[in-house]
Amino acid sequence: MVGGYENFDTTDPPVAGQQEGNFYFNVSTGLWRWFHNGAWADAAPAQIATTVGYAIKDDGSGDLGIYKGATNIATIEDNGNLVILTSAGVENSTPNTNAVIYGDASGVAIITAGNAVDALYLYDGSILLFKVNVAGKIRTYNSLPTQGIGVPAVYASSIQNLSNSAPAQITYTPPATIGTYRMSYWLDITTATSILFTVNLVYTDTNGTPRSFAPLMFPEGGATGVNGGPAGNTAGRWYGSQMFGIDNSGNAISIQDNSGSYINCAYRWHVTLEQLA
Repeated sequence: MVGGYENFDTTDPPVAGQQEGNFYFNVSTGLWRWFHNGAWADAAPAQIATTVGYAIKDDGSGDLGIYKGATNIATIEDNGNLVILTSAGVENSTPNTNAVIYGDASGVAIITAGNAVDALYLYDGSILLFKVNVAGKIRTYNSLPTQGIGVPAVYASSIQNLSNSAPAQITYTPPATIGTYRMSYWLDITTATSILFTVNLVYTDTNGTPRSFAPLMFPEGGATGVNGGPAGNTAGRWYGSQMFGIDNSGNAISIQDNSGSYINCAYRWHVTLEQLA
């Protein structure tokens, strides 16, 4: 028997031909028996070794360690996490060697890269599906290379269902780096006796100049937009999108009411802020 088990009575299998780490279940005593140091014993050995220099044993902290020689190369923690370790036996929080986790028979693999540029690869066989660099940006998506920040990221979003009141201000404070953003908005006025819907977009541009202006909003199916939003007593749907660049000041981006008037009206206000680059 090599690396397996069978049901036996109270008699151990013959010692001849056994390898370190072999085991079986004794149906009479209800105990597992392990072959260790040339003999059978009830207790599991502290280490199960192979003939090619690998071993599985307690790593000294209560976790299960996988060793190559004296180096702990992987650990199964008591919470079930699998931690791939570097050649020096430390966690791969800053990878300097490839750590590969293979999935099912289709060949899916997750690889942490051993360089200073890319941190994570996802393969299907030899096809690169997804790649993230050390800055956390997605560099490959759907097998195609990306630019900017990789894929658009939504950093602020709001859906407001309102009656006779101004929309709440929506604000996002970006990191202190130059970037390209897009604010998109959708207004659905369901009833209106008298409404003056008007909002301002506020940010600091790439020259460090504070900006506050009423972005264009277009009626659904119409070609002519109005700055800030519609006015009057007619229900309808309006939409718009504004792309803009910011500086590295870290000043807030917001879209907010600009002294509008909301009398006997009901509407829905949808806003999304994305970073593109």
